Amino acid sequence: MMNPVDLYSVRILYPNEKDYTYECVDCDSLSFSSSVIDKNKLIEIRNENVKAIELEDFIPSWTIPYKYFTLSSFHSWIDVNNWAQKVFALNEEPELDNVFNEIFTGEETTDDKINKIIDYVQNDIRYMGIDSGIGSIKPFPPEQVVNQRFGDCKDKSLLLVSLLKKIGIEKAYPVLANAIMQHDVDKLYPSNEVFNHSIVRFDYNDTTYWVDPSFAQQGGDFHDLYNIDYGKVLIIGIPSDTLHNMSPRKTETGADIIEEFTINSFTGPSVLKITSNRYGFEADQRRMLMEYYTTKDISDMVTKNLKLLFPVVNRTEEIIISDDIESNNFSITYNYEVDDFWKDGNIVTNEAAKGFWIFKFEPLSLYQYLKNVSVCEDRRFDYELNHPVNLNYRVIFHFPEDLLFQDDIDIFDNEAFYYEEKIEQISSNSLQIDYRLKTKTKYIKAENYKDICDQKNTIAKGLPVIIYFYKY
Repeated sequence: MMNPVDLYSVRILYPNEKDYTYECVDCDSLSFSSSVIDKNKLIEIRNENVKAIELEDFIPSWTIPYKYFTLSSFHSWIDVNNWAQKVFALNEEPELDNVFNEIFTGEETTDDKINKIIDYVQNDIRYMGIDSGIGSIKPFPPEQVVNQRFGDCKDKSLLLVSLLKKIGIEKAYPVLANAIMQHDVDKLYPSNEVFNHSIVRFDYNDTTYWVDPSFAQQGGDFHDLYNIDYGKVLIIGIPSDTLHNMSPRKTETGADIIEEFTINSFTGPSVLKITSNRYGFEADQRRMLMEYYTTKDISDMVTKNLKLLFPVVNRTEEIIISDDIESNNFSITYNYEVDDFWKDGNIVTNEAAKGFWIFKFEPLSLYQYLKNVSVCEDRRFDYELNHPVNLNYRVIFHFPEDLLFQDDIDIFDNEAFYYEEKIEQISSNSLQIDYRLKTKTKYIKAENYKDICDQKNTIAKGLPVIIYFYKY
């Protein structure tokens, strides 16, 4: 409740012969009763003088901060699996030769066939969900999905499993996951309604692979596909009293960014070259982004960000894109001319700045991860992090005059992230700053948040680099 309530009352009524199970979580302080009235089971829950719940920002999606009641017709995850097997069952063997005629040449190895099948389902079958009627529960037959060329996650999962089995991969299974609750989904009562996503698991040559057929434009072959860890999942066809833990093989992802400034004078334009190389899921995401935006759109976004730091920004060349989809590396190079960022210390109000040219550099690529929080306070709930993050960010300055700078390194290492900032002079007139940020977990425990927030604030406050040169 976001507002206080004098009386909150819920009544649940269902036929007594129904073998339902239920649970009321954190309900010790509530009035809870059950009875039988006219062959119906009646459950009543009353809560008086309900205080408003004060929530916090960035509560993990899997955290349920409320008292809640669940009712289910299932008694175990085996029951749910049995239900799922019936829902995903096919009345007859699907005829999919037309798919193989389209994507195979006849010269493929089994590995090649697996790659082509995954590529076909991910990229040639458009993702679109029809969340009404039977289509909201039961996947459409694979032949229908092929003919219409679209499907939702469960349609694409059943199609992928069917195609894999057609080439002899017998241990291929649709999988149900909850992208919100993830590893905590089994805190909910066993039910067919606790899942909101479907993926695929298959075993090949004694190795388990996980594929999300809803992804498009994934790079790498099936041995190296990046997989989101959805936590605990239900593998349809492998009944178990408990859910299975995902064990994705590939979770490596990251970005390497280099910004190189060639500054020939304090009053004229400077050259800026930006190169970003992304791999793993970062490459997949950037590739998907390029499906929806033009190169001009992407360039305009970068230009807009640069104008937060540089008053004058002009693109000098078209962006250069290099996409090695086999190794899943996606690179973009930008070339700009920037100007009017040096301040004349003689015309600013700060007396200490007089006699200097001044440049305040801010590493914009880091601010989305290391925002300064006004006050770090104790929390009642855990704090969700942007994870995984693996950023290597290098900035190189070539100045118009020689300088002398003290090399330095700062390291912050805690349970949530590793951060390193290294400053070194690489020539008589050049300076290099290397930033490295790597998250270690999806969340910060509430009891540790304040200390880690203080560390993040210390980093954020120290990010701007102010460079002075004497005016002669």
